[in-house]
Amino acid sequence: MTKPTRTSSLHTHLFLSLLLISHANSQSLQDQEQAVLLKLKSYLQSPPFLSHWIPSTSNTSHCSWQPEITCTNNSVTGLSLFNTNITLPVPPFICDLKNLSLIDLSYNYFAGEFQKAFYNCSKLQYLNLSQNSLDGKIPDDIDSLPRLQYLDLGANYFSGDILAAIRRLKELRNLQLWMNQFNGSVPPEIGNLSNLKDLNLSYNTDLVPWNLPSNFTWLKKLKTLYIRGSNLIGELPGTLGEMAALEQLDLAYN
Repeated sequence: MTKPTRTSSLHTHLFLSLLLISHANSQSLQDQEQAVLLKLKSYLQSPPFLSHWIPSTSNTSHCSWQPEITCTNNSVTGLSLFNTNITLPVPPFICDLKNLSLIDLSYNYFAGEFQKAFYNCSKLQYLNLSQNSLDGKIPDDIDSLPRLQYLDLGANYFSGDILAAIRRLKELRNLQLWMNQFNGSVPPEIGNLSNLKDLNLSYNTDLVPWNLPSNFTWLKKLKTLYIRGSNLIGELPGTLGEMAALEQLDLAYN
């Protein structure tokens, strides 16, 4: 039998030390996330639909608090509280869930302006606030969410212009702004969202009459384009046929 060398013993000791540190860090993250979620439950006044959110034991984890919680590698990456009759504002501390990439708060009773607290969710890719009572303008610094791929603000009461700031959300794949009260203009700069696959501007009847910008045809990955009933006027760009990926086009009631 080969006698272990001093070097191999040191390597083994180092490996075990790193393993223990990794486990400790993982446990610390889980404890922190559980504390944030329990704080959220308390903030929402412990509604019945969260009755299964109870402090975990050594044999359980907050990652089992489904369907509201989604985890990846034992860390919370998704928070879905849709259609739960929430009326309170979104608490800023939800962004203490450092790996949160998905937030779905659709079909609730959120009111007031778009909350900039979301900007602290640095990994956020999916944000659904549709079917609420949000109003005011889309903030001009919404590009503070640079990783955003999916944004649904449909069926709210947003007004003003559809801001050109949206063009700086370079990772956007899906943009849903249907059925609001926008009473300004539509920025042609949306045509700069080169990764966009789905765009819905339908039922914005108060928009200033507008022509379909020719640079919308730069959206070479766009599969669906819905602008039904949104005060669109004039001729369609001759380059519309160059949108090779387009599968569904709805420009009715204009």
